[in-house]
Amino acid sequence: MPNRRSHVYRTHIEFEDVDSGGVLHHPKYLNLYERARVSFLRDRGLSFKEMLDSGQALAVRDLQISYLKPLYFEDEVTILTQVVGVRPASLQIAQAMLNRLISDDDKGLEAKDWGRLGVLNQMNLHLVYVSLQNMTPIRFSDEQFAALGI
Repeated sequence: MPNRRSHVYRTHIEFEDVDSGGVLHHPKYLNLYERARVSFLRDRGLSFKEMLDSGQALAVRDLQISYLKPLYFEDEVTILTQVVGVRPASLQIAQAMLNRLISDDDKGLEAKDWGRLGVLNQMNLHLVYVSLQNMTPIRFSDEQFAALGI
């Protein structure tokens, strides 16, 4: 069963990430989400660097992103990350951005209920665990399943 506790990553919008109107440029959302995912993995004892050094990685199979409201230069951002599904060699993750702090109670919300927190952007992501040698799927180990809270 996926871990229903949301991982929380805090950051802010840098000048280099905005367009001439001071709005976060749309591809930069993906960079922020990736930083939050790497932090999510690290907090669970899964080093992305160790995966890469071992010839393995989590590759993006597909993603769906919704730009609901803009973020601006110097906005404080909270990024929530949560596992919403898992298969032997793949993982589904939900992520959302807010421009406010959240309470400890909110960390326990399921991704489907994040809308009540005032989400500005959200993404659903399907990752496949692959061998970098031939880009074919490989199964998660029991330790990886346990680290993901599954």
